[in-house]
Amino acid sequence: MIRIMSDSACDVPVAYAKAHQVEIVPLYITFDGENYQKDREELSREEFYHRMVDEGAFPMSSLPSVDDYYQRFKEALDAGDSVICITITNTLSGSYGSAHTAYDMIREEYPEGEIAVYDSLQNTASQALVVEELVRMRDDGLSFAQMTEKIPALLKSGMIVFTVGSLEYLRKGGRIGKLATSAAGKLNLRPLLILENGKLGIGGISRTRKKSIEEVYHYIEKFFGNPEHNKLNYRFTVGHGYDAKEGEEFRDTVEERFGISLLERKPDSDFIVEIGAVSAVHTGPHALGIAFIRKYETL
Repeated sequence: MIRIMSDSACDVPVAYAKAHQVEIVPLYITFDGENYQKDREELSREEFYHRMVDEGAFPMSSLPSVDDYYQRFKEALDAGDSVICITITNTLSGSYGSAHTAYDMIREEYPEGEIAVYDSLQNTASQALVVEELVRMRDDGLSFAQMTEKIPALLKSGMIVFTVGSLEYLRKGGRIGKLATSAAGKLNLRPLLILENGKLGIGGISRTRKKSIEEVYHYIEKFFGNPEHNKLNYRFTVGHGYDAKEGEEFRDTVEERFGISLLERKPDSDFIVEIGAVSAVHTGPHALGIAFIRKYETL
């Protein structure tokens, strides 16, 4: 059996992870810098947003320990299983460093074991799409060797294009340059943000929430206006933060405007990305965006 693992930054639903045998290694969340809770296991998404929105808290995240990963890897290899583990991009968290150190340790003990660890280059909704493609590959009968051959190209094909309510949380977390946050903060502007190949950049800024969402649409139109990017070769999903109603309205517009079927809107789908604590500590409660990745068959 091939065990698929990811850290909790992927934001796949708990029910989806259980149904598709995806193991989630939690990051940690703290509100006071002293007491840490396991994301999703000890701190629910609902409680997290309650404290952030209703109490005005500025939480922080912390990476899984080396032992958190080591114990998962050891249990899998002891059972004779293979392991493919992906983490949030290394530019946003040290989770990959913990996983890779655990990998080095386990390889010494199980030199013949099949195990691979990857920096996904992604986060939240686009990381969730990586998980989904790995599930499809495994369930379609690909071997460990066949999957690991495809994974590098798969990771590079993903992207998430999103906007946030303000740059304040990104500024506090040091995720984007001080000059950009200073200028946007003074004018109360909203950014267009793009995460691609592990790099987070600003694609533009708008004066209103409505216009910043429109900029997301414009970016997608431009990207898929390039003949090299055929929409039929990609899978799409939307990630929303605190405002579920806004998320559903965004999904409606995305499907209608681009003539695509979102993964979460397919019949009997159990896949929907509600942006959780790991990303929200940096983006704030009002992140909203669209993620896409190549179908593994087209790589």
